[in-house]
Amino acid sequence: MNGMFRLNSDMEVLDVEEQRYYEFSNALTDSDIMTLVKVSLPDQPENLPILMHISPRLMVNMIDRMMGGAGDDDSVGSGYVYTSIENVLYAKVMSYFVNALKDAWSGYIRMETDLERVEQDPSMFQDISMDETVAIIVLSVRMGNLGGNINICIPGTLLTDIFNIIDRKKNINLDVEQKDERTKDRIMDSIRSS
Repeated sequence: MNGMFRLNSDMEVLDVEEQRYYEFSNALTDSDIMTLVKVSLPDQPENLPILMHISPRLMVNMIDRMMGGAGDDDSVGSGYVYTSIENVLYAKVMSYFVNALKDAWSGYIRMETDLERVEQDPSMFQDISMDETVAIIVLSVRMGNLGGNINICIPGTLLTDIFNIIDRKKNINLDVEQKDERTKDRIMDSIRSS
């Protein structure tokens, strides 16, 4: 964010909690915009998307900074309605965040993330069952004198798939280590006998 907006910014994880999807969905208003992030895992091309929501005050000021403004408008409220130009710029900003999301997981799993679409009416999104268990990560972002939140919603089935792949990877690594240990023992036995 510092490089993209040329402004010193701080991010902090405020909360990580498990909820039902309807609790996340009900917290969004009709004027909110939600970003759908397509996730491709190895051997599993079709997965539920990751959802991202940025508070309007933070996003409007990010767009303002991106266009060369000061990014210090504190008057933007939660009912803010984006213009058609701001919607395009919103998608541009979110494409940067989607790329960062892939990098965040790269130490654990090979995952491809793409910006699927920006949903301008969150109530119309119905790909996730209302009773689906989701993980909600709330990030507090401070840009200059302004702050806001980024909410990331990860479906439970996607997390289960990710953890299964990580577990398989660990088991394969343990098997390789055990085979290496047996090979080392055989070599040492051969040296002793010679």
